[in-house]
Amino acid sequence: MKLLSFPLAGCLLFSLVSITLMESFLALSFVFWVIVLVQKKEKFAVPGFFWPLVAYAGLSLAACSFSVNPEMSLKDARELLLYLIVPIAMSGTAATTGRARTTLALLASGYLSIIYSLGYYAFKAQPGERVQGFMGHYMTQAGLLLLFLCAAMSFFAFREAFGDGAPEGLSSFFMRAIRGPVRWLWAAAIPLAGACLALTLTRSAWIGLIVAAAFILILWKPKSLILLPLAVALVFLLSPQPVKRRALSIFSLESSSNRQRIQYIKAGVQIIRERPVFGTGPDT
Repeated sequence: MKLLSFPLAGCLLFSLVSITLMESFLALSFVFWVIVLVQKKEKFAVPGFFWPLVAYAGLSLAACSFSVNPEMSLKDARELLLYLIVPIAMSGTAATTGRARTTLALLASGYLSIIYSLGYYAFKAQPGERVQGFMGHYMTQAGLLLLFLCAAMSFFAFREAFGDGAPEGLSSFFMRAIRGPVRWLWAAAIPLAGACLALTLTRSAWIGLIVAAAFILILWKPKSLILLPLAVALVFLLSPQPVKRRALSIFSLESSSNRQRIQYIKAGVQIIRERPVFGTGPDT
């Protein structure tokens, strides 16, 4: 079980840097996880939210059988296997050393992406260019940064990044010395990663971040929720003009992408009317 945390940490280390390497380490994590289960060194354990995901996966497979193109839908359904990340992560982080190793790897990945993105923006980006970091597309970068920001806010608000343990080989004295600073590294990552997210000019991720921040503040310190609108207003005022224009375009019907989204909604409603139970099938 201890070995499982190493490939899982590798997966997180490259999560914001290289999708190929991330998936390679994830596959290796799956192999180690199966070995752990077969040898009965770890019970199959999942949090409660895993079972609705299983139900969703079952309904998705049912939709594949009623799809207008079953072959295409079944091919797309392979992505449902990614839900195995949940039990793999549960096993890999069951020990305090595993939690320490994986959270530190995620923190390092975030900072690598932040340094590269801000450096690219400062020295290479064209005016109004949507910064994509290490990813092949700015929306992929935005989605990963959003997840990282959710983790950073949570680690800062609810627990110290290393929990109660430390990676093997680190003395308790050393851990006491770095535990506080590491927590503040999570805090510093929040505005830095937020700036990188702003530079992607991805509006849906911005809205997602506001919703996530509100949810975390309610769980952490509900009274601090009043500061969120002020923070959003301050970020808007300090943002460069391309970011401001992009933010204001959310409310504009003159935007071609906004008009296109309205057409998507109409098409979706029509599909629901014609095929209300399973739709046309995944990826159709």
